[in-house]
Amino acid sequence: MAQPKKINTHEKIIIAGMKHMSKPYRLGAEPFQTKEFDCSSFVQYLYSQVDGILPRTSRQQSLIGKKIKKENIRRGDLLFFTSRARHSKKGIERIAHVAIFIGNDKMIHSCKMGGVVISKLSDVINKNDNKRWDDYYLFAKRISKDELQDLITKPQENASSIFKSLHNKPKF
Repeated sequence: MAQPKKINTHEKIIIAGMKHMSKPYRLGAEPFQTKEFDCSSFVQYLYSQVDGILPRTSRQQSLIGKKIKKENIRRGDLLFFTSRARHSKKGIERIAHVAIFIGNDKMIHSCKMGGVVISKLSDVINKNDNKRWDDYYLFAKRISKDELQDLITKPQENASSIFKSLHNKPKF
């Protein structure tokens, strides 16, 4: 008899995210609850359900994982975006949004336009100047199982490292 296929961490995150479709968006939503989400609380909550605790904000989350070239993005990778208001800022201050790539030019995320939704990277998000998610894309990160395990076993050390990184403001 064949063994059932083991579902990897990134697939578990996507599956967990689908259960929250249409949950409302609220900037600064409380962490670790499911009534409402902002982009980073949504990502943080999903990771907490499968294997690790990510930092609370998209800027802090951007400091974890391995940067991935756009052409190598896989399901479960984190996508980071800027905005009109943040595009001229430097380093992590440019980051305005985080989403989870689910394949086929699509991502699951929590945003002002619909709460938890699936969007295409090619979807127009600013009708005034015809800007798409792709126009605001900055980079992608892949968080390995080992990095997730470190977040669980060494949370204080990682918090300290993230805090120092925030003050060093890396360039993207």
